[in-house]
Amino acid sequence: MNYDIFLIPENNFQIRKLRLSPRRIRLLFCAAVASIFLLAFNVVGFVHYWSLYSSTEEDRAAIKGYEKERSDLLNKMASLESAVGQTEQLAGSLAAMVGTERASLQKGIGPIPLPSKSDKMDIASKTAPLDLASLQPAKVDSLQDRVLTLQEKIKELTKIQQDKLTYIASTPSVWPVKGWVTSEFGYRRSPFTMASDFHEGIDIAAAWGTPVMAPADGVVTFAGVRGGYGNLVVIDHGFGIVTRFGHTSQILVKEGDKVTRGTKIALVGTTGHSTGPHLHYEIHSDGVPVDPMKYILR
Repeated sequence: MNYDIFLIPENNFQIRKLRLSPRRIRLLFCAAVASIFLLAFNVVGFVHYWSLYSSTEEDRAAIKGYEKERSDLLNKMASLESAVGQTEQLAGSLAAMVGTERASLQKGIGPIPLPSKSDKMDIASKTAPLDLASLQPAKVDSLQDRVLTLQEKIKELTKIQQDKLTYIASTPSVWPVKGWVTSEFGYRRSPFTMASDFHEGIDIAAAWGTPVMAPADGVVTFAGVRGGYGNLVVIDHGFGIVTRFGHTSQILVKEGDKVTRGTKIALVGTTGHSTGPHLHYEIHSDGVPVDPMKYILR
């Protein structure tokens, strides 16, 4: 038995008839079922593919995160290597300063003790090469803290040594002029009144015009004529130490000048209360005159 399907358009002019046999109906039904199955298969495949794509994107994001952590760790290791290098430079600078200070310290100032053998071994163990490949992030952070602490300690120690070297450079420890001592520090018979008086410095005899040198670093606080001193130069070396140079024939510096050890500041003369060409040399510590011979090392 056949089935007829009539297709009637709106204008009612041409009516079409579609006759379907049972066989054709079965074929259409099978085709519809196959299409539905194929569509369902495609939908399931798309959903599966999308899940795989999403999983791949998550893996890519995780890999990027791992790469960033690895990059951060490598940067931190590089910073640690730089910090260790700076620490080694500070240690080398400190060792050089300690060596310089030890060479500079002779009689009058006790030497600074150098690190013992055990201390050197301990320092060597702290600055030994690092196996960066085996470091964990937590270990890196701990090492970074240790390096920063070591840097601060070395900087502090370096500052102390620099201050000590500054003190040594500011200590009048050399002869201000080449000559011989004709009058020492302390009580003596005055060459003018023949009475006993206190001589606040030493007199160093030298030829007229002999250069007078600054015995240490400092700042000129006076350069001019002052009473019995004649032409006088006064230098403030800091740390409460002041030196005076009297009876000079010519002053080569002016007030406010910064001088270093060995700088020419004047020429020997016999100005003021003087019996002949010589340099009157005084050292005052915290305003009190002291014997210059206790400071002179050579």
